[in-house]
Amino acid sequence: GRLKEGNHAERGWKEGKRVAVKVQYPGVSDSIESDLSNLTMLVKATGLAPPGLFLENVIRVGREELKVECDYRREVENQKRFRSLISSDAGL
Repeated sequence: GRLKEGNHAERGWKEGKRVAVKVQYPGVSDSIESDLSNLTMLVKATGLAPPGLFLENVIRVGREELKVECDYRREVENQKRFRSLISSDAGL
């Protein structure tokens, strides 16, 4: 995961280390799905997509990426794995 301004709030100290809290508001996944559906309708209705763009594929990939971004449990596991991979590097 990435720290993004507006998605995180600094909450102080834990065990002498500075921490950040990532907050996901209830219903954000549903909201994203609704927004992507509306975007698809808008682009199709207005003809804004350039010729040759496979809009359904673009939206599908965007949907998949945003779904991963909303999976904070997966993000925690990825961070733990990354920490274990670099833990032996004294330079980090």
